[in-house]
Amino acid sequence: MRIGRKVLIPFLLTASCLLFVLGNVPLQESAEEAFEKAVYFEDVQGDLHKAIGLYEQILKQFPENRQIAANAQLHIGLCYEKLGKTEAIKAYELVLENYADQAGQVAAARERLGALKREEPSGPYKTKIFDGDLSVWVQDISPDGTKLALAPIEDKRINIAIYDLSTKQMDYVTHYGWEKQVRFAKWSPDGNKIVFHQSGLDPAGPAEIAVSTLEGKTRVLYRVENKKEGYPVPYAWLPDGSAILTGIFKTGTGGGTLGFIPVSGGSFKGLHSLKDNAQMSHETADVSPDGRFVVFQDKNPKGKYDLYIIGTDGSSLEVLSDHPADEGLPRWSPDGKHIVFGSSRHGRPALWGIGVRGGKPVGEPFFIKEGLSLFPQSLLNWTKQGLACKEYIRVQDIYIVSIDPDSFKITGKPRQIEYTPTGGNVCPSWSPNGKELAFVAINPVTIQVTGENKIVVAPVNGGEPQEFLSAAKYIAALAIHDLRWLPDGSGFSLSDYRPEMESALHQLDLKTGEWKKWAIPIQSWTQTERSADGKSFFYARHGFRHDQPGIIERNLETGAERYVYKPEGERGSVFRQLKCSRDYTKLVFTEDNARIKLVDLKTGEQRDVSSEYHGALAWSPDAKHLITTGDNNKLGFPTAMYILNVDDGSAKKLDLGFPEGKTFFSPTWSPDGKNIAFMVQSQNHELVLMKNIIPKNK
Repeated sequence: MRIGRKVLIPFLLTASCLLFVLGNVPLQESAEEAFEKAVYFEDVQGDLHKAIGLYEQILKQFPENRQIAANAQLHIGLCYEKLGKTEAIKAYELVLENYADQAGQVAAARERLGALKREEPSGPYKTKIFDGDLSVWVQDISPDGTKLALAPIEDKRINIAIYDLSTKQMDYVTHYGWEKQVRFAKWSPDGNKIVFHQSGLDPAGPAEIAVSTLEGKTRVLYRVENKKEGYPVPYAWLPDGSAILTGIFKTGTGGGTLGFIPVSGGSFKGLHSLKDNAQMSHETADVSPDGRFVVFQDKNPKGKYDLYIIGTDGSSLEVLSDHPADEGLPRWSPDGKHIVFGSSRHGRPALWGIGVRGGKPVGEPFFIKEGLSLFPQSLLNWTKQGLACKEYIRVQDIYIVSIDPDSFKITGKPRQIEYTPTGGNVCPSWSPNGKELAFVAINPVTIQVTGENKIVVAPVNGGEPQEFLSAAKYIAALAIHDLRWLPDGSGFSLSDYRPEMESALHQLDLKTGEWKKWAIPIQSWTQTERSADGKSFFYARHGFRHDQPGIIERNLETGAERYVYKPEGERGSVFRQLKCSRDYTKLVFTEDNARIKLVDLKTGEQRDVSSEYHGALAWSPDAKHLITTGDNNKLGFPTAMYILNVDDGSAKKLDLGFPEGKTFFSPTWSPDGKNIAFMVQSQNHELVLMKNIIPKNK
């Protein structure tokens, strides 16, 4: 409901008014028609500046119509308030000053003035400005705080879009297909353009920095022919809009160069070399409001992340902070006197600040607020209304539900496993004898700071669980996707991947508690599964990173490899959910996020089980059915589970009894066929404005 609408004359938007707005207007309009026209531009078109102009025209043209004029003055205030401008207070004060006889409008103006003039909290606080599914795709917020730049994934396409916070309308800037991906969108200082990275799926193909108007007129500023050799990431504009602060990185080997790309065209001008390539996906550099300095994150000689300041001319390199803890996400305050940043120096991710003068730190860093996410892009622009920050809360837990192995009917209520702490337990896996359930326990804070996570083995019928500190330190999306028991139940394995290193398979011996590690000869994330004798494993080689994609079996002792599946034609970009049947004679996986593929490991026979989209997979004990996930929401997360017949591809939806908003992952079927364990996830994305960030004594 729009503020102040209860005090308006209940005008109807008639057909004649619509004709007026569209241009077929009579020679002279009434005050009512003029007001409706202004309301149309405010509410329907979302053109607040146009609406303000029309309301001001009403004040001049119809001063004798006190009610209409008072409403116009009130709506001028409402428009300015949506724009986040201080003119709103003056507009409301004019309602009180000039229209004291209009009680309704005066009451509404006083209400808004009270809200705007209410004393702010003495310390930092936040206000929510946007939430919902699209929040996860927010890339940046416009300098005036009225619009968002998004990179939503819809219909397997990623494009840049503009979301207007006042009208709640989204318009696309680019219109690419799945063959081109865009990311790292950044608003220009005047709010009229957006710069972003765009590239195709070929890992050795070209990559570009492009700039576009809000109407979608795009031109390329900079291009590299092989993005393995030079992956460009835009960070910020110079305040005068003349150049883009950009990092150009080599994938896989680490390191890169920070510099500027002229908006008018021209070559990249290097500013400073970087030791690490983590900046390829993080908001780790910013330009001072006067355009004289750049603050950026990089690794120090000890391997920790520190913050540095350098002049835009390449002079005066300074260490901003050299605390032993990792620090990043720097943002310059609008007045140029402070830099805020994320740090775990107190053991938990938090927002800190430090004074700066002339490109040098002043005083000691000061604590601001706990709870800062250290995910990429958690700190966005520092707008006129406050520092925009993305907040993300995710809860993941494991449930077990009973199922009739013949009819596949759910026979009980899902029950959460009895293990604490809750909220970060993922990837369940039944032991071969069905007596234990292994899973991964993740502390979202600890894993961001240290990478640590635990593997838990819990007896199904009660008893003390065993806990093992995992050897896998880097986990994409804070979740392990391929925890697998060895066929004899003596231990389990899982994979991990670091961007600058090869993937690796880690295997734990339950008796000794010792981990072993084998390199997987690819520099990308993968999926793994164990073979029947436990002496080899299967892994996925994705087509978007390698010339010969497929599913490969690799011997642990000799390193000998053989393909168990090679895709044909254009298939094979991505393979997920490698799962062997209980007797290890069949292997299923999803291919290109679109089909389930089955390979008979004895005969080599291959066939498609289903062409519908599916997420996770799990075999029934007799290898005649699969559990699958599907019914994806806007974020691509599955909201339902199915029983899928392997022979004919028919599917039956399971009635799990969870409320809407829950998503399901990692199902696993017990060896006796009577229970299913799975992960349930709930999450919330919000965009908030943080205010009163810098203490008055700083």
